Amino acid sequence: MKLLNLQDKKVTPLSPQDTTMPFEEWQSGDAADALALPHDLDLASVDLDFSKVKRLDLFFPIYRDGRAFTQARLLRTRHNFIGDIRATGDVLRDQFLFMVRCGFESFILTPEQDEHGFLESLAEYDHFYQTSADKAQPVWQLRIAQQKLVGAA
Repeated sequence: MKLLNLQDKKVTPLSPQDTTMPFEEWQSGDAADALALPHDLDLASVDLDFSKVKRLDLFFPIYRDGRAFTQARLLRTRHNFIGDIRATGDVLRDQFLFMVRCGFESFILTPEQDEHGFLESLAEYDHFYQTSADKAQPVWQLRIAQQKLVGAA
């Protein structure tokens, strides 16, 4: 397994010292270097303090299970989590851009996966229709701003 870190766009072998604490062993508010959240944890209905956690690992059990997308976005937007959110499990290139938009910063890839293809996928789209955790301005806001400029001229 290898680790793709979006901050420096580097790939490194996954270290045996890179361990995570299971969510069941963690008490809200406790310090932890890395915490693995269950993929079925409903973050919208819990009030947890992740302020002392440096990294949260979110698991994709299969490509069609998108709950980790929702978890990442909620962690960034509602829980104001500023640490690293790592994608583990079935991490696919086709979903990579959307993982980044939801707030993921690091990714566990299999040895067969081409990290260059993952990074290239970030440039596939210039504009988006929906808001997300990445704070990119959606197309509808750009259109409104453009209409205001045209109307003011």
